[in-house]
Amino acid sequence: MNIIIFANEETKDSKDNPKGLTRIGNIPLLYSIILSFKKLKDDYNFKFIVICHKDEKEIIEDEMERWIKDIIYLSTSSRDMDHSIFYYYLNSDFKQVCNNYIITSLYFPLLSDCVLKDFIEKFKGDPQIMIGNFSHSNISYGKLVLPKLFLREKKGVFHHNGNYNFMYLTIISASDFKQIFSINTLYKVPYYHCIYFDTYILPNYYSYYESVPFFKENDLEYINYLYNQKEKRDLLIQMEKLWKRWKNIEERIKKLE
Repeated sequence: MNIIIFANEETKDSKDNPKGLTRIGNIPLLYSIILSFKKLKDDYNFKFIVICHKDEKEIIEDEMERWIKDIIYLSTSSRDMDHSIFYYYLNSDFKQVCNNYIITSLYFPLLSDCVLKDFIEKFKGDPQIMIGNFSHSNISYGKLVLPKLFLREKKGVFHHNGNYNFMYLTIISASDFKQIFSINTLYKVPYYHCIYFDTYILPNYYSYYESVPFFKENDLEYINYLYNQKEKRDLLIQMEKLWKRWKNIEERIKKLE
């Protein structure tokens, strides 16, 4: 399975540092997102393709080499998710053979491996996107800046009056990907406007962390706070599991005495 990550957008308040290298919990945002997928390595085999802006590709590639190898970096002059980027990818020497593509971005840094696994497991072959209800989002302007859509017969239809927001996560089969993006057009539209999607609605019990988008530099303080809270929670869960295992071992030893 190929993971395509759009890392070519820029933050709204700063142009000094590529967004992908912004630190979340003292590690690059891009690496943090890759790690969420890496946690599923026992279930899936992933290859990572990172779309960088042409002025930032070398900087991102050099820094990321310190964290992880075997990543393909592609450059574009675009700052958006234009569908033509996939056309050029399909006609390049960097194209990777796979069964399915997952397409994501840097907008949601706290998507957990649990959410990603559930999203993948719900995939039934037709193009699928993740959507969320941002009426209770922890960052109130998220619902204003994210693409909106509504549901029609369980399909997602993009519309400025929609009740849901696109969370920039898509899964699509390799055959559909090739069929949709192998023809280039003169129209400049986001890739997700070219597809009629099944929808995966982010469950409410995930929304506290996962629904927080990263658009501005001043989002970082809150995102890092949530990241630390999440790490503490995960650590407590692991400690509880270890404690239960130790108690089971103690009980077995007593039975052997």
